[in-house]
Amino acid sequence: MVVGIAFIALSQVKPSGAAAAFFANAETKKIVSAARAAYSKMKTARFTITAGKDIKRYSFATGKMSSAQGGLQWTFSSRRLTVMKDNKLYRGVVSAPNVNGWLIRAGSPPERLPIELLNGRNPIDILLAPGSRVRKVGTMNLGNVNTDLVEIKSPGLRVSLGIRSDNHLIVDISAENTDKRGNVLFRSSRSVSWTSVNKPLPSSAFTLGTGKAPLPLKTLR
Repeated sequence: MVVGIAFIALSQVKPSGAAAAFFANAETKKIVSAARAAYSKMKTARFTITAGKDIKRYSFATGKMSSAQGGLQWTFSSRRLTVMKDNKLYRGVVSAPNVNGWLIRAGSPPERLPIELLNGRNPIDILLAPGSRVRKVGTMNLGNVNTDLVEIKSPGLRVSLGIRSDNHLIVDISAENTDKRGNVLFRSSRSVSWTSVNKPLPSSAFTLGTGKAPLPLKTLR
């Protein structure tokens, strides 16, 4: 549960737009604005989210998402969620914001980044809570690419981002829930790798269980 708590907190932050945050300086604002622009322009991508031993692979196109994570596979397109679990296929009509709820029901911890993309929302906005304070805290070399390190602080939550300087996408995200004294209560982190950004993806990337009769999604356990 430690991995999930901080990121559930992120899901409860209402998207606010970059203007609602306080930036330490122009450089920090430029880094965050470039990241926001990169996600605004994103139409397709493949990406992998790694949290400890948990690895989840995603394919994204506007309004569509598919994923493979451990023994679970799923696709979402045109309000239809298809899940493959234990060699059984489940399918039903759901709204994009409710996909994570069904994944939790299937035994998979929630992820906000793919759901935000699926809903057509900018992932950067969900991180910038009203009144949050944002500052660049350093740089690091990641895969021979410079990465800017940005900290976002708001009451009870501290988020650290690694943002690549070449494509301006998030490659590392850590979240800490804190008490009133700033003591860390829970900590979680993820790394993200990106490929095929804004490149055509085959329709097969969003197809699952062809030829297999699906069970009603409501029977998923």
